[in-house]
Amino acid sequence: MKIHQVMVKERGEVLSRVLSCFCSRPNVCSCYGTSKCSFIDAQVNESLLLPVDTVDESLIGQFCMVLYDGIPYPGKVLDVDKSDLHVQVMHRIGRNRYFWPLLPDICWYHSANVITVLSTEPQPVTKRHMKKDDKLFDAIESN
Repeated sequence: MKIHQVMVKERGEVLSRVLSCFCSRPNVCSCYGTSKCSFIDAQVNESLLLPVDTVDESLIGQFCMVLYDGIPYPGKVLDVDKSDLHVQVMHRIGRNRYFWPLLPDICWYHSANVITVLSTEPQPVTKRHMKKDDKLFDAIESN
């Protein structure tokens, strides 16, 4: 009952006040004792991700999540070069939903575009569609 104004500054962060503020930029000012509450623990999210530090042959056969046009895609590493990975990727059918295409989608990705190495293949949701753990996927999206 004491909170009179609630705002979202960014994903996972809520600002609140005991009195409403009508400034031109209410979620930036600090009028009336603004309180901040964060729902995403960045350290937990970062610990879920296993970035590629060195590109070597130990990555061949492992699953990873690559970034293509700002969208994450899971795939399997087929080969490596000095700083690039040859990855067969899945296609996206929605948020955290993927499937293996009938024609393989294989491309070289620079190691900077590899978000994380995955410990396992995405898990089946239906006969054709797969997904990764929701907490891991949230960490990938917030990265």
